[in-house]
Amino acid sequence: MGEARNEEAESASRRRRGSGETTVLAGRSDPYGGLTILISSTDTTDVETFRNQLKDSLFVWTLEGVRGLWLCLPIERADLVPVAVKCGFVYHHALPSYCMLTAWLPRDSTSTIPAYASHYVGVGGLVVSEEGLVLLIQEKFAKGHGCWKLPGGHVEPGEDLGEAVCREVREETGVSVRFRSVLALRHMHRYSFGSSDLYFVCLARPLTRRLQPCPTEIHACTWVPVGELPSFISSSSSSAFHCWLVRVCLDALSSGLVIRPLDREASPTSSSALVYTATGGDPRRTGVPADPAGERPDDTDAAGSPRNANTGSLGDNNRGSPIDPLQGSQDTPIERPLETPTLRPLETPTQRPLETPTQRPLENP
Repeated sequence: MGEARNEEAESASRRRRGSGETTVLAGRSDPYGGLTILISSTDTTDVETFRNQLKDSLFVWTLEGVRGLWLCLPIERADLVPVAVKCGFVYHHALPSYCMLTAWLPRDSTSTIPAYASHYVGVGGLVVSEEGLVLLIQEKFAKGHGCWKLPGGHVEPGEDLGEAVCREVREETGVSVRFRSVLALRHMHRYSFGSSDLYFVCLARPLTRRLQPCPTEIHACTWVPVGELPSFISSSSSSAFHCWLVRVCLDALSSGLVIRPLDREASPTSSSALVYTATGGDPRRTGVPADPAGERPDDTDAAGSPRNANTGSLGDNNRGSPIDPLQGSQDTPIERPLETPTLRPLETPTQRPLETPTQRPLENP
C-alpha cells in the first residue's frame, strides 16, 4: 500500500512539474537528516491544494535523501490531518494547541524517530523548620482521603525541581519555602496512560509559618515534630508507601548527603539545563544542611539558585555547620563512625518484577 501511494504521488508530481505547478512546503532541517514542517494557524490553504503540495514535497524530499519528517498542524487546521495520514504520516503526539505527525522516508532502513516523552515528573516537599517541625497535608479528593503525606505535585514544563517544590508547597499550604536539596527519587512504571513517573522528594526550609490550606485541593495541613513523624504517619490512614518514603528521607537527611544543582553558568550545558550533583556532608553530623556561612536568605531565590552567578555552586559544604532537626541545635555535633555515603536503589514495600521495555536508537527532532 505504501509503495502504491508513493508511485501515485510521484506520478502526480511529474504531471504538476510539467505544468509548472509544483510547490515544496517549507521546512526546518535538523541534525539527523530530518525536516520539521510547521503549518501556521493563520494558513488559509484549502485541503486539495495542501494535498498536492504535500505529495510534491514528499517526492522531492525523498530524492534529496531526507529521513524523518515532523509535521506540526495547529488545531485551527485539524482538517489537514486526514490528508497527512493518507500520505503516510502517523500520529506522534498531540497537545491542546497542535497535533504532531511523523513519517519516515527511507525505504531501506527502519525508522529511528523517537517516541514521545515517556515520563511524568513530580515533586514532594519535605519542609523542615529549624525547630524540627515537618509540614504535612491531607488532600480533599485523592484516593487515600485522610492520608497524611508530603505536599507536592507535577512539575510544569520548563520548571526546575526547586521552583516546582516551592510553588506546590505555597499553593497547597500557603507556606513560602526555600529549596535546599534533593533527598530521594522514586522511579515508577505503568503510571498514567502507560507512561513512567519520576518523583523527587526535596528538602525545603520554611520562610513563613502560617498555614493557609488551598480550599479546592487540601483538606488539612499541619506541623509535626520530626521525631514524631514516623509514628504520626503510621498511626493515620497513610499508605505503606508514604510511611516508608518518610523513613527513607529521614535516613537520607541524617546521612549528611546532599544533592544540589550546580550554577547554570558553571556548566557548559544548555542554559535551560541544570546539573545535580551529590556531595557527602560531615557523616558525624545529622540534620538539615545549613545555609553557607554568611549567605543571607536574600542571597538566593526561593528555588535555591544563587543570584550571584559567579559562585559556581549552591553552597560550600566546608563552611557553616548543619542544623540538626532531631536535636534542635546546630552547635553540638553528633558523633558517629565515619563512613562514605553511597547512592543505591532501595526496595519498595510492594516491589514486583517489571517488564523490560524494548530499546532502540533514538533520533531527536
